[in-house]
Amino acid sequence: MNDRAKYVAVDEEKNNRIQHIRDVFSNAYDEVEKTCKNSRETSLVFTKLEEAQMWAIKGISREEDEGLIFAHMAEPIPATPAVIDLRIKNKSKKIEDI
Repeated sequence: MNDRAKYVAVDEEKNNRIQHIRDVFSNAYDEVEKTCKNSRETSLVFTKLEEAQMWAIKGISREEDEGLIFAHMAEPIPATPAVIDLRIKNKSKKIEDI
């Protein structure tokens, strides 16, 4: 089976980080549902959040396998955990910097 299609088992530390990513995105989904009316734009927000969540989780689960990001570059950049900083203003309830 092609390595890209295989299930990648993760250790407890990675599983905890993945759960943190899911919690952060869950808060973002809730915030959008509370503050935005249903529209094409809102649907796109959910699609893009789902995609970002998928890539963040995939990045964590495949860290050991790939080791480096942009390995083809002259000076590779070490792989780091995905960090998502959702800044939500208390008064306006708008999500910024996604």
